[in-house]
Amino acid sequence: AVNGGFELVDAAASSSLLAPVPGLSGGAGLLSTIDDYSRFAQMLVSGGSAGNQRLLSRAAVDAIMTNQLRRDQLMELPATASFGLGSVGEGLGFGYGGAVVTDTGPDGVGSVGEYTWGGAASTIFWVDPVEHIVVIFMTQVIPPGGEPIRDRLRELIYSALA
Repeated sequence: AVNGGFELVDAAASSSLLAPVPGLSGGAGLLSTIDDYSRFAQMLVSGGSAGNQRLLSRAAVDAIMTNQLRRDQLMELPATASFGLGSVGEGLGFGYGGAVVTDTGPDGVGSVGEYTWGGAASTIFWVDPVEHIVVIFMTQVIPPGGEPIRDRLRELIYSALA
């Protein structure tokens, strides 16, 4: 970048990410600002309310953030899969649109009911309804998975709460 500043690589108005995704893409393709993502995550941890406005019913938020899969449906998920949730392993399920902690595992870090999803550039968000925290990590490391930065971030945050 010029003079040690930032360099615009992909202008919002002409970004290639605005083009429709060909075919089915599952959880891919969601774009957001950090402010809007923060409001969304805060709404989840607040049980469906944003400020004094109810956006989702408590029942809808509970369904989103509760495991919806049976054990046999999770069998193909490797025990080492973490989705940025550290050593949770087999204590992982899936709600509507994200991973859910069903058991904190041997280290006991975090809370049952944590809800999370990551992005292609090693981004991650999670909400912990027990500790009432929201974490949004908007890094740009591609490909994800090289360094366990999401797992390390989680360790740092929960160790600071202890």
